[in-house]
Amino acid sequence: MKKSTNPSREDRLRQNLKELDLQKIVEIFPEYTRQATQGQIGYMEYLDHLIAQEAAWRHERMVKYRISAGKLAVRKALNDYDFSYPTRINKQKVLDLFDLGFVERKSNVVFIGPTGVGKPRPT
Repeated sequence: MKKSTNPSREDRLRQNLKELDLQKIVEIFPEYTRQATQGQIGYMEYLDHLIAQEAAWRHERMVKYRISAGKLAVRKALNDYDFSYPTRINKQKVLDLFDLGFVERKSNVVFIGPTGVGKPRPT
């Protein structure tokens, strides 16, 4: 007798997820399916978690792509900023900009100074 070559439900699901380009769900669904099957999580929680993980992963990829497409020379965090140069910079004023209060006030921020003092550095 000929053995059936029909793919399993999991194989079909995996193939459909790949076809829909849901890469993160392909990666994580076996573990969450096991938890749902064992009754550790409910159906809606199962779907919510899978979709939330896919959305978060896509957002993270988009941000990384945009940063690389922007061709920024060096990615630095505020913690890495060297406030010792330029020497006359008001550290507290720069730090206050990062609470984005100027956005709420619908204001602009302009860095003014002579050539060579590091105006682009805080931006």
